[in-house]
Amino acid sequence: MITDEELESRRPSGPFKIQLSTHGTSFTGWHLAESTTQTSTSARWTDMDLYRVANPQTEVHYVLFTMGYSNVYHQPGHKCSSGSQMSVALLPEDAEPCWSCIKRGQVLPEGAPVLLEDDIPTLYECKTAVDVVRALLDNKRGGGKQNASRPASDLLHKAALVDPAFDADVLEVRL
Repeated sequence: MITDEELESRRPSGPFKIQLSTHGTSFTGWHLAESTTQTSTSARWTDMDLYRVANPQTEVHYVLFTMGYSNVYHQPGHKCSSGSQMSVALLPEDAEPCWSCIKRGQVLPEGAPVLLEDDIPTLYECKTAVDVVRALLDNKRGGGKQNASRPASDLLHKAALVDPAFDADVLEVRL
């Protein structure tokens, strides 16, 4: 693990710009860690990136960006249907049918309308490392004691290697 002074003595990179349809942020800082659930067979996966803001002008010291990706498509009109409409011909090469609304082995005509699930970006602007941990845990469903997901835990452990704030703060939360 490095010290705060060592991290801050490194030249920050950026500017990083994260833009969502409703809002965004632009900052200079350090990319602390990344994590993903993607595998060679993933139809859905999540990427996570954590940044530390250099010389924050506001109370935001960390930026956590998560992106949920999907290559799953649905037939319109089914209860599981959601996403952006397009024809089968325009689907990405690695798109996979939803097995709830499209029968296994069923081939849809090239011009048939389908709904490709939308990617879901989420931006968290956090004051402290503890706020980053809370943002990752608040994303979970259910009540009671929460454990971080595997990619969230991986992200926090990587961050603890390069940012001393995560070392002590992460220990306060059950990972």
